[in-house]
Amino acid sequence: MLIGAHTKIAAILRQDSNALEAIVSLHPAFEKLRNPFLRKLMAARTSVGTAAAIAGVPLEAFLSKLHSIGFDIESSPPLENEDPAQLPAFLNGIQKDALSTLDVRPVLASGADPLTAITRTIKTMKPGEILRIINTFYPEPLIQLLTSQGYESWSETIHTTQVDCYFRKPLIEKESAPAQEDNNFDEMQLKYQHQLLRIDVRNLPMPQPMITILETLNSLPEGSALLVLHKRIPVFLLPELRIRNFEFRTRQMDDGSIQLIIFKDVQPQ
Repeated sequence: MLIGAHTKIAAILRQDSNALEAIVSLHPAFEKLRNPFLRKLMAARTSVGTAAAIAGVPLEAFLSKLHSIGFDIESSPPLENEDPAQLPAFLNGIQKDALSTLDVRPVLASGADPLTAITRTIKTMKPGEILRIINTFYPEPLIQLLTSQGYESWSETIHTTQVDCYFRKPLIEKESAPAQEDNNFDEMQLKYQHQLLRIDVRNLPMPQPMITILETLNSLPEGSALLVLHKRIPVFLLPELRIRNFEFRTRQMDDGSIQLIIFKDVQPQ
């Protein structure tokens, strides 16, 4: 396979499974590629040139490492032509320092969920206004959620621990689908009582709760359900569950936490 600065990491990993270890060996920042969920989020949208720049690895060293396991190297144009530098129309002519900015890194560092701060900020935005959210990772669930509500978005990876995401509030907002809260939760719990896997993600730091839930669902036996103990309704998770054709029911507990049953509508054995 012929590769260069603009080749997506996902294409390289699909071509040769040995490429994962080769890339990880270049810098500790690439260790996160071992996680299947994060690998899916990152690899499809990140090029060799971008990955090398983020980690501070010389492009020549990155390509040389891949060449050593059988990839052919092409001549690449200068990296200033890389796609991430191309701003979308809604950001053209707008100064970044004039945008509203919400830095959720301190919230994430404390182990808390930044959803409350994000939701509060978004509610104060006027139609057409733009918000920059500074994160520590590419927040695909947030992007999917806001995009489904009509927001325009664009993201820029600054370095290994900073991803800036820009959201433009639509002139007319779409209504998001409500969570299926308290909707025959007890009935579903009884239905799957003998095939109910239980996990507790209440004490996991972000974004581990969502990663853990999705990874568990990947290996969930047919006809079984997953009971999740969570601090709150995971609104970023819900669109992903719908995409994967899972149903869910939620129940709020006296202490404010949430129990969530996730299942596919298959009769238990």
